[in-house]
Amino acid sequence: MPINGIIASTSHNEKPLIDGAHPAVIRAYAAAGGNGDLDAGLLMAKGADGKLIPYDPVAAVNLGTGDGSATDFSGVLVGPAQPGSVSISDGTQTLTDDGYGSLGGDGSGSIDYATGQVSVSFGVAVADTVAVDVTYGNRLVGVNTQVTDAVIDTVVALLCHGCVYTASLVIAGGGQPNAADLERLVGLSIYPV
Repeated sequence: MPINGIIASTSHNEKPLIDGAHPAVIRAYAAAGGNGDLDAGLLMAKGADGKLIPYDPVAAVNLGTGDGSATDFSGVLVGPAQPGSVSISDGTQTLTDDGYGSLGGDGSGSIDYATGQVSVSFGVAVADTVAVDVTYGNRLVGVNTQVTDAVIDTVVALLCHGCVYTASLVIAGGGQPNAADLERLVGLSIYPV
C-alpha cells in the first residue's frame, strides 16, 4: 500500500549578495572539512593547508611562557596572517607588524605572512609564568557565494572580484565585518556597496 506524505519542509531566506552592477569573478576553491555550514556572504581565508576556512579577524596563538630571563620567542600561526593585523604581547610589552613582515614596538621581530612563522625579541625579559600571546587576522581571500555544507561539500564558490552588498557579509562566529575588514575586501578588488 503506497503512503503519500510530507517528510520534511524547509524554507530558505537568503539575502542578495552580489551586486550585478559590476561583473563578478567567482572561482572554485577547496574547503577545509569540519566547518559545518558556511553561509553565503561569509568572508573566507586560507588555512595552513591552503584550504578555505571562515575568516576570523582575531585569531590567537600562544608562543610560550616567560621564565624571568627569556626575551626571544618563536612559533607558527594557524594559517597565513593578514598583513597589518599582528600583535604580540606579554601584557606589558607589545610588538606590532608594519604590514611588510617586520615587528616593532617593545622589541623587534619578523613574520612570514604566508607561512605564519613568527619570531620576536622583547626589549626586557618576560616575567616568570607570564604568557606571550599573538593575536592576528586570518588572511582574507574572498566571499563565499552560496550556502555550503563543509562536512559534505569539498568546494566553495568564492567571489574573488566584484561588488557585494555589505549587509549580506558575515565573519566567523556570525558577526558583521568591521571597517578594516571591508577595507581588506577593497584591497582584493571586492567592493562592498
